[in-house]
Amino acid sequence: MSFQNLIINGGFETGTLTSWSPANTTVTSQFSHSGSFSVRFQSSPFTSYIGQFVPLNSGERMEFLASFAKVGTAPSTPVFIQVTFYDSLSNFLGPGLGITIPIGHIPTVDNDTWLEIYQTTTPAPANTTQAFILIHTLSQARTANVLVDDVALLVAPTGDIGATGATGPTGDIGATGATGPTGDTGATGATGPQGPTGPPIPGPIATTSLLYITSSDGKKLEYTSSDASPESETTQILSPSEVSYINLFINGMIQPQSNYIVEKGKLILNELLEEKTPIVLQFIIIN
Repeated sequence: MSFQNLIINGGFETGTLTSWSPANTTVTSQFSHSGSFSVRFQSSPFTSYIGQFVPLNSGERMEFLASFAKVGTAPSTPVFIQVTFYDSLSNFLGPGLGITIPIGHIPTVDNDTWLEIYQTTTPAPANTTQAFILIHTLSQARTANVLVDDVALLVAPTGDIGATGATGPTGDIGATGATGPTGDTGATGATGPQGPTGPPIPGPIATTSLLYITSSDGKKLEYTSSDASPESETTQILSPSEVSYINLFINGMIQPQSNYIVEKGKLILNELLEEKTPIVLQFIIIN
């Protein structure tokens, strides 16, 4: 059975980031897992990412594949991989995959060694018409740049229709009912309102990632915009209604949504952290 790769330019062999929505990433010919190119994610002080929408049908699962390596001897920066589902109007329907590669877990490219990731998404929910793949890093001091190559989202084609089953026996013919009189023709109804504007033509989607950064004081569960540290990209804690989705990282590890609540201007944790524990809220806006 052959599989279809939904990702466009997943090996970056165009020498550019065509079809991707990038930030602080560049295509390089210095290293590659296959072919001639890979994409390089800049580490501290940058948040780097690439993202792409792909078409998808309800009920389909995808196989995610990608290869990772680092440049130099410093530990690799943490890497996060997310697949999310959307309908034709870009309404968020739910997550499909979440992968965390912790700090220092990616091999150095100098040894021509790459970490190959293979994971399967959950089935796409009802009304799904597209999925969004996002690969991103966090700003972390004294970490190495990361290389990514051969990104793929594979989906199996629909199988052949099976043979038609045997025809069942014909049931008894029911009695014919009496024909009723033809009713009068009704008046023509009023013209309905104009329908909604259709979805935009698919293409690279602009995305924005903003980081709110603070640290625990070891005493409180609630943090506000006034607690933002100077290195934050935004000092405001945005409302979930203002962004596409939100990630929380504690000590560089992504947290399940059950561990916290985000409101306008407020982050509420469900348990106390040790003093000076790094806290990072990532707001991702898909324009």
